[in-house]
Formats: sequence, C-alpha cells, structure tokens
Amino acid sequence: MKHDLRNSRRTHITFLLRYYTKIRSKLLQNYVRSILTAVTNEVQYKPRSNDTDLDKLLRVNAIDWACRAHVKECTDYATSEFNSWLYNSTNKLNNDLKTSILCAGIRNASDSVWNQTRSLVLKIENTEERLDLYPLLACSQSEKILEQFLILSIPENATLSFSSATSHVISRHPQGANIALRVLAANFARIKSGKNGNQVIVSAVNSIASAVTTIGQLRQVL
Repeated sequence: MKHDLRNSRRTHITFLLRYYTKIRSKLLQNYVRSILTAVTNEVQYKPRSNDTDLDKLLRVNAIDWACRAHVKECTDYATSEFNSWLYNSTNKLNNDLKTSILCAGIRNASDSVWNQTRSLVLKIENTEERLDLYPLLACSQSEKILEQFLILSIPENATLSFSSATSHVISRHPQGANIALRVLAANFARIKSGKNGNQVIVSAVNSIASAVTTIGQLRQVL
C-alpha cells in the first residue's frame, strides 16, 4: 500500500513539474512546493544506512524535483554539496544523487562557476561518466550561458554534438527553443559547413520545432 502511494505521488509530481516553469499562479506554485517538501521530509536529503531501493529512487527524484521547484531546504543542501565538490574535487558526490546535485548547483551558477564546473567535468577520466555529466551544464537558467553551451558544441571535436546540446537546452529551459533558434541563426553557415552539417541542422530544427509555441518561432523554423 505504501509502495503504491509513493508511486502515485511520484506520477502526480512528475506531471506538475512538467509544467512548473510555466505556472504563473503563486498559489499553485506553493502547492507544488508543499508536496515536494512532504516527500523530502519523508526520505530526507542525506542517504541513510537503512534505505530501501525505493527510498533511494524516491530521494533522487525528490531532490531533483524539489530543487527545480526552489524548495529552500533542497537548494541549500544541493548548493552545499555542489560547492564542497567544486572547490575540492577529492570530495566525491554520492553516486545516486550526483546528477541532481550538479544540476541544482549549476542552475543559478555564475559564468565563472559554470566554466569551472565544465573544466572539472572535462577532466573526468572515465569516458562514460564524463559524457553522462556534461549535458548537465544545460541545467543553467542563464540564457547567456546556454548560448555559450550551444556554441561550444559546434566544433567537430566537441564533447556533445550541436543537435544533442539543442535537445538538452530545450528540455531544461522554458525559453530553450528561442535560445536554440538564436544560436542556430547566428551560426548557420558554420554549422552547415561542418561534418554532416545538413543532418545536424535537420536534427536541431526538429528538436526546436517540437517546442515551438508561437507563430514567430514557427516562421523562424520554416
């Protein structure tokens, strides 16, 4: 019964957060935050020795959700863990919570902190881990930083392809489609002249088109 209740709550929260950045009602935003606070109070932020597999899974999602919804206890915890890792990379992040903490830490990071994080990620020797963590740089809510993230993906030897970077920006930022359109328009010739340029452009345009919400955006895509 408890398992079913948790799964039901998880589905409910996932649906709400899909539209959270578009919610303008403070009352509804507060409602979402109250649900998330209840969940994180139940599983706690720090891993426990008696955690069940469900506890671990719910904690990963809860921290991701709560930090995205700006629950103060979550952002404080994630920022503390992120800074501990950032300024002393020998301090390892919990494997289960690593992506949630990095994303939360990057979300409101300054240009210098974002660049420092990128440098640390690129130094990770394990290729699989490096490629898993690099897309989290798109968690930033700074349009300027996200434009830089996309531009850095244009060279052929980039860690992440431009089309993949575009998908990550669009999925993580409410203005992602506009950001991607600006970068694509400003660098169209450069992208097209690169390896598989036409294919990269088509893939990026398809990602942008899936997030188009205005006639103006549609005209730019077309």
